[in-house]
Amino acid sequence: MNLRLALYLSAMIVIGQVQPASAAVVPRDLRTALLAIAEATKAKNCKAALAIVAEQTATTTFGQLNDRVRLAFYGVGMGCAVEEKQLELALGYAQTASGIPGASAEFWRARAALAWQLKRHDDAVAAVEGMAKNNPDALAGTSIRMLYQMDVALKSEPPVRRRLLAVLASPAYVPDEVGWSADPFREEYATVLADAGDKAGAAAMVALIEDPYSRVQISLDPRLREMIPANFDARAAVESHMAKMREIAAAHSGAIRPQLNVANDLLALDNAREALATLDAIDPAKSGDGAFTDRDNELNWWWNSKAAAYARLGRYDEAVAAFSAGKALTEVGQPNISQTINLSELQIRFGHAVDALATLAPISAGQVRGSPYGLMQFHKNSGCASYKLGKLDDAKTELAYLHAHVDDAPFALTELQLCMSDIEGAAASVIKQLDTADQRVKALMALSDFAPSNSSLPPKPYELGLPALKARADVQAAIARAGGIRSFNIPR
Repeated sequence: MNLRLALYLSAMIVIGQVQPASAAVVPRDLRTALLAIAEATKAKNCKAALAIVAEQTATTTFGQLNDRVRLAFYGVGMGCAVEEKQLELALGYAQTASGIPGASAEFWRARAALAWQLKRHDDAVAAVEGMAKNNPDALAGTSIRMLYQMDVALKSEPPVRRRLLAVLASPAYVPDEVGWSADPFREEYATVLADAGDKAGAAAMVALIEDPYSRVQISLDPRLREMIPANFDARAAVESHMAKMREIAAAHSGAIRPQLNVANDLLALDNAREALATLDAIDPAKSGDGAFTDRDNELNWWWNSKAAAYARLGRYDEAVAAFSAGKALTEVGQPNISQTINLSELQIRFGHAVDALATLAPISAGQVRGSPYGLMQFHKNSGCASYKLGKLDDAKTELAYLHAHVDDAPFALTELQLCMSDIEGAAASVIKQLDTADQRVKALMALSDFAPSNSSLPPKPYELGLPALKARADVQAAIARAGGIRSFNIPR
């Protein structure tokens, strides 16, 4: 129920000094309709409100009404249609309302979200394009997580995805969510432009990118690597990013994300102690006027970074506790899978494979759902833990899943093969990735050289097999065909 618009209608009634009418009778004139909607919204009777909205919007004179009045009707209709799970109807009201001058951001965002939920991808992107043109503030306030999800899902629809990225990679798009950047969209759009032969456009995109982790990936992409200096200094890029995040954090003390970015940059610089101190300075539990505005979205990642810092300092029990606190929280409204998977990997690295399988049990039982990518990480970790416990049949079952769904996360297959000491299988899978345009960057990243770390964190199981894998002549030839690996002056 759209209470703000319902209250607006009620205010109109008060101004008109008219006594309310019964919502049980479908009204035939505007004044009675306004009164009846007020009654219906007050009684939380969306079915009655929808009937009134439908009758009034179908009249020949409705289009002649004041824009604010029409928007109020559409707002109640949209809100009640969502409440009654009539999403197509809600989308119709949102689309019509967003075409009226002065339509609020609420209509535009609902239009995009409803179209996406209904899998009307072209309509969802059209809503994003409409926001960019007619209501940039609405786009800036749209959930960046939803926009990321749209980008990933639209990889199977290149023309529609290109339209989306053209909007999100533009310098005009600056997300309202403090600490988040449009740089990942610019990186993706740069590859789209390069694939289309527009090297100048791709270079213009790369020039806008400040995120150091995006620049690391770009430096390995054969389509874009010439746009990054050969002497690219990853450490300096991270330090520069961290300085900017410190400034943003100082200016936005009510947001967790910028401070979280600072801590993650410190981890990338191998400074786990300062990272932990930065995280400890955040009190996510504070309430009232000092409460963090992004707590609901960032708290599980605050725990995730704390766990990573503890792990690098060799404080295993505290890392387990932090990951456990993170996985106890919901993630995008669902039981948490990210910290569940990350905890299981930590347990494997520290030699606690039995605990890792226990951690993954809720996913095995179907109690926790994940994205295709997340499920690949689950099966990889489950397979590796099973192998280390001598449960070879279980490990082979997980390996078969990774083979069957390899396109969802190609290097996960290689990681499990290396955990199972299958160098031949790992060579075959990584060579295929190196020879595949949209997979080779991740493979080159995994095979590249990084600065040594002073961390107490044991290596990932697959990392132990990397030297033997990289030493193979066939893998070296594939690396050369893919443009070559790099050495980065930050730890892996």
